[in-house]
Amino acid sequence: MNNWREKIHFLLIFLSIGFSFLSAQTVVIKGNAPDYHGDKIIFYTFSDQITHLQEELGSCTVNETGDFLCTFFLDETRKIYTNLGVYNGYLYVEPGLTYEIKLPPKVEKTGAQLLNPYFTASEIHLGVVNYEKKNLTI
Repeated sequence: MNNWREKIHFLLIFLSIGFSFLSAQTVVIKGNAPDYHGDKIIFYTFSDQITHLQEELGSCTVNETGDFLCTFFLDETRKIYTNLGVYNGYLYVEPGLTYEIKLPPKVEKTGAQLLNPYFTASEIHLGVVNYEKKNLTI
């Protein structure tokens, strides 16, 4: 009798874990930014909105022609961020969608800004090139 209970218990746990992975869908972020060629772009979100613990979602390297492509999984609509020199770019993304974004002109932090503990990057909304009316996050 215990053997059947253990099998059913194991099966229920296995199915619940499996269905949680099924709910996550791929988000694709792509674009062309020749100013950033050779740079690594990291997209992250805050896993906790109180302590602002960063959670890396995905990263990509911009090739010689300026093209980049980054994919990661999300199970809900999230606000994502990326550090771009003097800018912190942000965007709301939905699972299962592809976003072609436009990055701002590249402006590196100056030596003084790097050494200044009070410097805060300007927060900007990243432009989406492939806008669709059904996309509610733009």
